[in-house]
Amino acid sequence: MTEENALDVQVGGNHYKKWAVQPVQIIVLDNLPFLHGCILKRLLRNKGDRKEDLQKVLHELNLIEQLHHSQEPEDRNAVYEAFFEQIADDQLRVVVMNLMNENFLMREHGAKNEGSMRLLETLRNDVSSMLTDLEE
Repeated sequence: MTEENALDVQVGGNHYKKWAVQPVQIIVLDNLPFLHGCILKRLLRNKGDRKEDLQKVLHELNLIEQLHHSQEPEDRNAVYEAFFEQIADDQLRVVVMNLMNENFLMREHGAKNEGSMRLLETLRNDVSSMLTDLEE
């Protein structure tokens, strides 16, 4: 585990660090779905093109309506299979699978379960390795 407080670090600006309670804390605390979390972050940040952020918010609201409110449930296995077939890089596929497995373990067994913590460490190592590969 890292020694520094992750909330004290921001890559690419300081538009969230200025908040005493950051959007990510509310997202986790309220267990907001992905798109809701994206919208919250876009509404609260002041970085770059505000018009583009608001256009993205409108698009994400449309996605929420389409994916959560008006679409028939999809065959989960078929969706996962199609999703993972799109990922050509084996290392990236493993990282994405580990991320999804960590999420499952956290949901099923709580945030501080041993399996979830091991997967987080594996994910950190794998992503750090990917970053090192890019820098070479």
